[in-house]
Amino acid sequence: MEKSYSRHAIKNYCIVTRKFLRYLERRSIAIEAVTPGDVDAYLKACLRRYRRLYGREPESAGNWHWHFMSPIQALLRLAQGKW
Repeated sequence: MEKSYSRHAIKNYCIVTRKFLRYLERRSIAIEAVTPGDVDAYLKACLRRYRRLYGREPESAGNWHWHFMSPIQALLRLAQGKW
């Protein structure tokens, strides 16, 4: 049985990874050189933006974190062969 991602998951992965790649580009960080510290800095920036937009913390910190980390980890596994 072949497993695949839902259309919704694919769309979410594309959106998150595109934004992450733009973040890296603005900071002149090559995808091959991304470190866990770079990912943490990106997540902190996303959380600040969320707080600014909505005036509150995400309802579920775990779900919020997973929403970003899952696509980023998949991207970095492809680019770096680890993560």
